Amino acid sequence: MYCWPAGTPIGDNRISGATWRLGFEARSTARASGAGDRPILQQELENPMLLDLVKRFSPTPLAGILTLNGMSVRVATNYDLVLDRLRAASTGSGADGGNLPTVNWRIVVERDGDAPGDDRTLCGFTHDGLSFIRISHGSFLAGDRRARCGISFVARDLISEELFGQYFFPAFMSILCEMKENA
Repeated sequence: MYCWPAGTPIGDNRISGATWRLGFEARSTARASGAGDRPILQQELENPMLLDLVKRFSPTPLAGILTLNGMSVRVATNYDLVLDRLRAASTGSGADGGNLPTVNWRIVVERDGDAPGDDRTLCGFTHDGLSFIRISHGSFLAGDRRARCGISFVARDLISEELFGQYFFPAFMSILCEMKENA
């Protein structure tokens, strides 16, 4: 945290001059690097630091590579039953299809179940390469066709055999089909 020197009014020439000089040096550095006058958020970084907030706050230590709908899908999850159910629906392991399009998907299963009487209805939308399907309160799937990755947060009760086949798996395959069409 920066504190102004004691007795220095904010409009003081020394501070405004220092601020101008800092801005000038930043613009000069940006022009020298070829970034021009584009805002900083629109400039490409040489070494972008990728931060995976889902992994940081919801670890998904279990992973498998499966073939689903003619695609190699790397699934990471925090619940082994998810991998078991997907393996049962898989047409093979990811090692079988080296030339298949690859998708990365993270599935976080939450311990809290849906609220009693929760309406389980698949509804969703797609726009500009993004797909989103809501299954129930707090349970959803979202995929990015361009980045070829997806994320799901689902209540544990949706992984039961009946609900998995009725809600989660059809929604999952729907988004994978959209990704396959754009491969």
